[in-house]
Amino acid sequence: MGGMSLFRLSSTLSSLATLFKPGAGLMAVIEDLARARSVTTLHVQSSITAEGFYKKLGYVAVNEKFHGAERTIMMEKHLDGERSR
Repeated sequence: MGGMSLFRLSSTLSSLATLFKPGAGLMAVIEDLARARSVTTLHVQSSITAEGFYKKLGYVAVNEKFHGAERTIMMEKHLDGERSR
């Protein structure tokens, strides 16, 4: 591999993936920090347009609220002990 260790290559690829998917990368960091603090469930308030994004990350809709005409979807994800990345 031209002097680059597999770990370093993996780390570099992970960093590049985060650059191209910054939202998913940010959520992975948040989930890892939550796990490190023994948080077992994360809750997010999602707009209709972001619901699919959170679903892809493993969040499920548990409730919805209306703020005037705007619908907000309450979503949650149960965290296991494994890291997101």
